[in-house]
Amino acid sequence: MARGLRIVIFGAFGFGCLVGALESAVLLTRSPDIRLVDPAAELLAVLGRYGVVAAILACGARLLRPRWTPSKQTFTGVFLLLFGASFIWLHSRILQGVGMFAFSSMVGTGALALGYGCAAWLTFKISVTKPRGGIIFCALLLTASSGKVLSSGVGASDMAAPAPEAGLPDVTLVLIDTLRADRLSCYGHTTSAGQQTSPVMDALAGKGVRFDAAYAAAPWTRPSVASLFSGLHCSSHGVNTIYRALPEEAVTLAELFRSRGYRTGG
Repeated sequence: MARGLRIVIFGAFGFGCLVGALESAVLLTRSPDIRLVDPAAELLAVLGRYGVVAAILACGARLLRPRWTPSKQTFTGVFLLLFGASFIWLHSRILQGVGMFAFSSMVGTGALALGYGCAAWLTFKISVTKPRGGIIFCALLLTASSGKVLSSGVGASDMAAPAPEAGLPDVTLVLIDTLRADRLSCYGHTTSAGQQTSPVMDALAGKGVRFDAAYAAAPWTRPSVASLFSGLHCSSHGVNTIYRALPEEAVTLAELFRSRGYRTGG
């Protein structure tokens, strides 16, 4: 029992790291604008997260299907991880602005589930007679599907970065969700001991322009941020549910800065 569990955990963790490595490689290759502050630490964090998620999913498969072999439980966790990653990419890149329960969205999700289900079944069949062959086949499937899904989700606009113009002032937009103005010292708030709660922001406010009144476009985050970055009213951009994204025709603040010679990032 203990040996089988170790195989599941470490096997799924290793395959999860492979998925994370493939995703990172495709993104860094296809999006030259990406700059990492600490490449080694950030890449290791990505690999670790993917590995842990795959291991948790594989352990879940082991609990639900205890009679399965450790290799089958491991592959189940890995394919569930890859399905989840592909699902996110499908809806954030290819089906932007499409409702989760729209016909095209459900067809795309169903196609993903069918494809990975067939791939998992084929991997299980191979691993029954040739365990090592199943591992190799699974690795090849992960490589092919990760590269295909991720590369198809990166558009040309992500790759063609104009050369930054000299002399442009730096612009940093800091967006903090659910921060109340009446809890900032620059708006008069202090602790019971008379201490400032936001000394850095107070210093920025003292050097620049501080607005006494500002109004959001919507009472919750998603449409409000969409309006902030697009300059459009909620009724225009249509991001009024948790499943909606900005339409392609909406010009964002980052795109506008980029067209004026800025190198943008987030």
